Amino acid sequence: MDARLRRLRFRDLELLVHLDDTRSLRKSAEILCVSQPAVTKALREVEQSFGCSLFERSTRRIVPTDVGRLAIDHARSLLGNLDLFDRQLVARKTGAVGERRIGVIPYAAPALMPHIAKVLMRTHPSIRLIVVEGTTEALIGELRKGALDIVLARHTAAIDDVVQRSIYREQGAIVVRPGHPLTRAGRIGPDRLERCSWILPPANSPTRLAVDMALVRAGLTVVEDAIETMSVSFLIHLLEGTDMVSVLPRSVASVQQRLGTLRIVPTQIAIDLPDLCLYRRTHAVSDTAIDAIAAQALLSGNAVLSQSGKRRAAGSSKVG
Repeated sequence: MDARLRRLRFRDLELLVHLDDTRSLRKSAEILCVSQPAVTKALREVEQSFGCSLFERSTRRIVPTDVGRLAIDHARSLLGNLDLFDRQLVARKTGAVGERRIGVIPYAAPALMPHIAKVLMRTHPSIRLIVVEGTTEALIGELRKGALDIVLARHTAAIDDVVQRSIYREQGAIVVRPGHPLTRAGRIGPDRLERCSWILPPANSPTRLAVDMALVRAGLTVVEDAIETMSVSFLIHLLEGTDMVSVLPRSVASVQQRLGTLRIVPTQIAIDLPDLCLYRRTHAVSDTAIDAIAAQALLSGNAVLSQSGKRRAAGSSKVG
């Protein structure tokens, strides 16, 4: 290792991460409770250790250079591992398994998390499992920061410091409230859906892009005036009192249909959703509790697909 890099300190790594998050010397100084000149000096010293500029400065913001991006990614990974090590150390001292944090997209949570939680309560009864819901992009961002230990989210583009493994693949189902006129019309064609109001995932999310593509292939125009949400509970309540239509993963839709809260609309429109994937940091330290969560997520994927009548289609790959 270059001797200059050996001089890097914990606070230097934190500085790089804060500068990347805020893209501002002033805002980073506020977070660190120091003056802006102190942050400028600290960054200059870190850049001297690297022997090159890590950020490009302008009058309004700073942007990482290519080397800066590399340094920030490794800083996030190192800080995440140190945080996990701290939690493991506390757990060893207290005799408890400790806290583990899992991020999951709302559309997958109802199908996957009950399976995972039940097994973990039996095999790791002292574990404190914290479940955080969010979009794929937001959850992976928190994983890279070390704020989450593992993420269950849709397949997305390559990320250098993240390992991705597919859990399962399924189709989306068009859903409405019980008693909706579409449930009495036999197999629904695109012309009937053209006149409907929609509730859809947020624009540019992996699930929304898949839904938009499926509707366009079926001859429908892209829905521009939809209500957008990732909340399954809000979606159900909104459908309950309206004639709107929406799309859910078939595993989630099948459960809601059995409960009598929603009905799946019979249609020939095929909505191929992106793989539901498991994400972990590439250089994460070994952890038996997280390994157990990952193993149970993969097993739970089989259970989810068997319940919804779909064949599992999974594989693995390192993103990046």
